[in-house]
Amino acid sequence: MLSSYYGYNLFLFCLELTKDVINMASKSNYLLRRWMSLCHHLELDSEEHTIRMHLATNPQDSSMPIIHLLKAWKEQNPKQATVGNLIKNLRELKANELAGKLND
Repeated sequence: MLSSYYGYNLFLFCLELTKDVINMASKSNYLLRRWMSLCHHLELDSEEHTIRMHLATNPQDSSMPIIHLLKAWKEQNPKQATVGNLIKNLRELKANELAGKLND
């Protein structure tokens, strides 16, 4: 039985994003600085304005962009919004530390 594919645990491609996974991602300083890249990578460009408006009025809420993006991804693309696909996207964005934590 094939349990991994190019270093990815295939089981993770079946796991939906949970609140715990979203919260873990929202604590990644690397990802927080690159939320716009994640936005474009997940094809959620329509969410950028909402996030910018929120940050303009709540600059201290630094984890909001990641939480908002991952929840939107889960709502708009539930079949694609899996832990495995998140890890794949994170690796493509060079967020390897977070990707490694999620892959463990």
